[in-house]
Amino acid sequence: MTHNPRTAAKQRYSIDKKLLRLQQVVIDLRNKVKTQKPHWTNAKWAESHYHDACEHLHLPKDLKQLSVEKHKGKWRLRFRKNYYQFGKHIKRFGKNIIVTDHLNWSTDEMVRASLDRYTVEKAFRQSKYDDPASVMPIRH
Repeated sequence: MTHNPRTAAKQRYSIDKKLLRLQQVVIDLRNKVKTQKPHWTNAKWAESHYHDACEHLHLPKDLKQLSVEKHKGKWRLRFRKNYYQFGKHIKRFGKNIIVTDHLNWSTDEMVRASLDRYTVEKAFRQSKYDDPASVMPIRH
């Protein structure tokens, strides 16, 4: 297992931005529940919108706890941050597990080979690109 502090910092910055967007979604959901329209009083409906937002932002769904409750005759939507799950998620930032079948390699060789994976990933992205090389018109 390797740890890169720079990657961890980038991932922390990225999740902070995503959580701000998720917070805006939660505020919008809360306002919709306050409208007291029948389909917004269903906990499953609000929960599905929250899960869709998490999926869109590539965030785990268990970072917040959701509940829809009736209080004094009105529906309320409550979100609470799940600090335990949030802490578990953050602990993984910057960590990579290197799996290899080269048992005779040293640790340094394994790490160097892992760091060179960006070349393979770059080539894979290029292969997915529509126009990798323009060869028109073709003449023989």
